[in-house]
Amino acid sequence: MEKSIEDFEIGLKHDGIPLDIMNELRYNLAAARIKTQDLQKALIQLKEIQTVSPGYKDVASLIMRYQELNQNKNLHTYLMAGQSEFVGLCRRIVSRFFPNAKVKILDISVLATYTDIVAEIDTPKWADLVIFRFFRSQGSVGELVLRDFHGRIKEMKAGKGICMTAGTFTEEARRFTEGRPLDLFDKNRLNKVLNAIG
Repeated sequence: MEKSIEDFEIGLKHDGIPLDIMNELRYNLAAARIKTQDLQKALIQLKEIQTVSPGYKDVASLIMRYQELNQNKNLHTYLMAGQSEFVGLCRRIVSRFFPNAKVKILDISVLATYTDIVAEIDTPKWADLVIFRFFRSQGSVGELVLRDFHGRIKEMKAGKGICMTAGTFTEEARRFTEGRPLDLFDKNRLNKVLNAIG
């Protein structure tokens, strides 16, 4: 990836390059920088494209997405970091989720689509088993996935399930949780949690 970045930078140094080729070089340079997680420099390239060619490809949505990730370190880790950093962040969320609680993590399951953390929570008012499920995807989480999660909560005899996603929950998923011991955290609520853990 570093070689590609170097090549794109060399390409941009040439004089008299047609605008469409210049935009393509910048776009590819930004994509390479995103892959190396250098969001700050990627955003510079994307904003340069936006200035000279508003509406070029998906530049506007990329700027919005990566600007947010560049400003929010925890969200960046949640969405883009390696598996071990992501799991470390999830552990921090679990251990700080309930104020003044003693938290004992009993199990961590890392699967392709989600990560589960089973924790014993002991607060001055109550003590119970809580299962946290973390989805890294920015898409919609549906009812079927929550039915599976609810089954796991019952099977483990946990008191509650907390489901977090960087995306959204479908209307059916929200309806399914009514009257069930499930708390849903979509991207907005997840952001609040991520900001609170610093």
